[in-house]
Amino acid sequence: IGTAEELIAFAKSVTDGSKGGYAGQTVVLTADIDCKDVEWTPIGTMNLDDMSDYSCMFQGVFDGQGHTISNVTFDADYPICGAGIIGMNLGAARHQAVGEAPPVAHGDVVSHGRRRGHGNCG
Repeated sequence: IGTAEELIAFAKSVTDGSKGGYAGQTVVLTADIDCKDVEWTPIGTMNLDDMSDYSCMFQGVFDGQGHTISNVTFDADYPICGAGIIGMNLGAARHQAVGEAPPVAHGDVVSHGRRRGHGNCG
């Protein structure tokens, strides 16, 4: 992943459940990414209709290789499950540098459900 567009496409493919959460896979940042003026949706969510369905949660390894994701902002007028760069995570995030405007999250880049509410994949 080397551009904001690729990051957005990746986030969508996790959250919609179409890639099985990238279980067993490593996703790598290849460049610093500036998300200024990007309408961000966190990577991964929770299927509240079926809590045993993890397909829309990130389950792989997110390797930032020391690159920065900056200017991430997230605003919603509806309740969500998980906010941050990675919203719902069963995998790992490593070697990630967060830019000057870090997202609301647990830790640097990952939230496991700081805000609660409706957030079904699909």
